[in-house]
Amino acid sequence: MRSKTGNVKYYLFLFSILVYLRVSAQEQHSFLRELPPVPPTVSVASTLPVSFNSYLISFKVYQTSFDVLLPVSDTVRKKDKDGDGVVDSLDKCPDEKGAVQYDGCPIPDSDNDGIADDTDNCPTVAGLVKYKGCPAPDKDGDKINDEDDQCSSEPGVARYGGCPVGDKDGDGVNDDDDKCINQPGTSKNEGCPENKKSRATVTPEKKKKK
Repeated sequence: MRSKTGNVKYYLFLFSILVYLRVSAQEQHSFLRELPPVPPTVSVASTLPVSFNSYLISFKVYQTSFDVLLPVSDTVRKKDKDGDGVVDSLDKCPDEKGAVQYDGCPIPDSDNDGIADDTDNCPTVAGLVKYKGCPAPDKDGDKINDEDDQCSSEPGVARYGGCPVGDKDGDGVNDDDDKCINQPGTSKNEGCPENKKSRATVTPEKKKKK
């Protein structure tokens, strides 16, 4: 629809807004605006009571239709107390920042290692950030992680820095259990040498012939 008054032209704009954010809303507005005769720049001032980010607006001018994606300023905002982007009416944890996929609640951390399950390669075992949520490796299985194990390829004990207990005299009895660490002995004798009693061999005397 068009009318002329001197050099001023008027156009009738019809547009629809379709918004998606869990719920759908559709509004249709018709209005008459005076436009300056300087194409292709068009500026229309209008405030709409909506609370979303951008809209696909369809214009119809002189029987010609076209779509334009335009940002629209918010004039009404739904309450989001924790500021996580999930409005309170849909937020199951409205007092705690969360994620949309968890309905506004924080991403779970099943092993309580401070690394959220969605980035934790070992979500059921507590681990470290540098190992992507997994525990530090323990190659020799002695329960001393390789970072602290001075003998990472040989099972040992913590008080020896992850190395095996020493055996100074090389008798196979470790120094912790060896009561004679400087003398090779036997495990039966707690690492000490066995005391062998000397046995004298008595040779029977031969009887003299008469």
